Amino acid sequence: MKTTLLSLAAVAMASTASADDALSFNSGVEYSVEGNSFDAYLGSTYYIGSLALTGDLLFIKPTASDIEFDAATLGITYYVNSNVDVYTTVEFDDQLGYSDTVVGATFTF
Repeated sequence: MKTTLLSLAAVAMASTASADDALSFNSGVEYSVEGNSFDAYLGSTYYIGSLALTGDLLFIKPTASDIEFDAATLGITYYVNSNVDVYTTVEFDDQLGYSDTVVGATFTF
């Protein structure tokens, strides 16, 4: 049920996007050779001026027949200038309970 609510929130956010292509979607997949499992994510980013709001859903495929919801993240990035970004990400577990908050900065040379 919580996964459904988060999915509905993502759809609602997508439907409010402006005509200037402020909303983008992303996805990815990777395979762990030693763990013999796949990880995948689906996400979106909404740009508002110098801010980027992000949301991602993370899935794992531990066996040949299962796909499991693993975690979710919500984040915000502020683009200080072309060389510096500051960000925070809130991570949630597979029950959508709070897991961790990450705060950081990236520098481009």
